[in-house]
Amino acid sequence: MYQADRLVTRTAAGYGHASIVEKPTQHEAFSNALTYDQWHTVSTVCDGKFFASVFDIEACQQYPDDYEWIKIASGDITYRGLVAAAAATGKRMIVSTGAATMSDIHRMRSWIPGVPVTLLVCTLSYPTEPVDANVNRIKTLKSLHVDVGYSDHTRGTAAAHLAFDLGASMVEKHFTIRPGTGGDHDFAIGPDQAREIVERVDAASDAIALVYGGSDIVGPRVSELPALHGARRSLHASVDIPSGTKLRSSMVAVLRPADGIEPWLLQDTLGRHTVRRILAGDPITTDCFYHSE
Repeated sequence: MYQADRLVTRTAAGYGHASIVEKPTQHEAFSNALTYDQWHTVSTVCDGKFFASVFDIEACQQYPDDYEWIKIASGDITYRGLVAAAAATGKRMIVSTGAATMSDIHRMRSWIPGVPVTLLVCTLSYPTEPVDANVNRIKTLKSLHVDVGYSDHTRGTAAAHLAFDLGASMVEKHFTIRPGTGGDHDFAIGPDQAREIVERVDAASDAIALVYGGSDIVGPRVSELPALHGARRSLHASVDIPSGTKLRSSMVAVLRPADGIEPWLLQDTLGRHTVRRILAGDPITTDCFYHSE
């Protein structure tokens, strides 16, 4: 659930695999969003077996009562306001950890003490190559004594099987009825593969484990760096801000990409005085302020 203007600047480039770049900017790609009422219709058709990722605080406030779960995408693990708003819904939380470090994960959990959360091991590249799947990270996150799942962007079902073998409580897969037609359809599974996962969750072999298991170290991979910049947010000017202005919340938007100050530092940034003009839409960076403040 998202609105393009509340998610990303108008000039932010895409960050996915070349095969799924469908629009020149993220803003254009996200401009054809469903409304909240349309999402409710989808939920009805799904007989209540439905929940959504939320990408702005309004989506949390509009979130239907009959949804059991609420999800935060990998790019928003540093967006404290959104994480807190999702927790305030009272739903069971899922937070994806693509390109995150252990520090990112610990900090996010500190914002929602006592809230049950499932952390999804994830590689933020589309598609994810087997060498970057690193499903063994499930063992690392389970050491935090928290529920752990796996968000699988690899082709096929091998990594999903291995994730269950390693103790994942859930696996997320992109699903399509139009395989091979471009975009996410090129690595999404179809109905037969979805049925296979359900029926054979214990089927991963030692050979598959060797290729897909990979490292258990939690932290961004080289393949994730474009997405780390493109999917995460930072502070941007929502209006033109003259030099010498005391920064107020009404002047700031939390948008993609991650060109500026991380959103969890918003409260520390408000009240500082700008040392130069910042145009509407531009990132707010540390060099915008007097360093003595």
